[in-house]
Amino acid sequence: MDISTLSITSSRTRSAVWEHARPALDCELIKDGRSLIWYGKYCPDYSARSTTTAKNHLRSKHPENAIVRVEAAAGLEVDRQELIQAIVKCIVRYDLPFRLVEWPEFHRILEIANLTLTKDNGLVVSHHSSVSKAMNQLYD
Repeated sequence: MDISTLSITSSRTRSAVWEHARPALDCELIKDGRSLIWYGKYCPDYSARSTTTAKNHLRSKHPENAIVRVEAAAGLEVDRQELIQAIVKCIVRYDLPFRLVEWPEFHRILEIANLTLTKDNGLVVSHHSSVSKAMNQLYD
């Protein structure tokens, strides 16, 4: 039995942190009491008893895969890579300059939309060279 076969009876939305989990091995516990145990996809020996602990582990040990918290009315969580890809696709489609991500107006749009898209005290994509790198990854 793995995580994907367990029924979830809660009405809450499943945390995006679970997308960075691996199934439990045969020798590992699946649940601790009523809580599922989160096993790290990137650190095979790492496990957590809460998604908050797992999210903190992702942020500190695997920043490239960290979950970015979007402080919107619905309390939505967005995958960092998904966000970067959306920004890159917009830049490519509308032939915008890579420096768009450095513009104060771009930052203001995010603020007005009530989004706190920060990671380590900086925007997820805050320099034009980051856009070029992300574009190469997206279209390779």
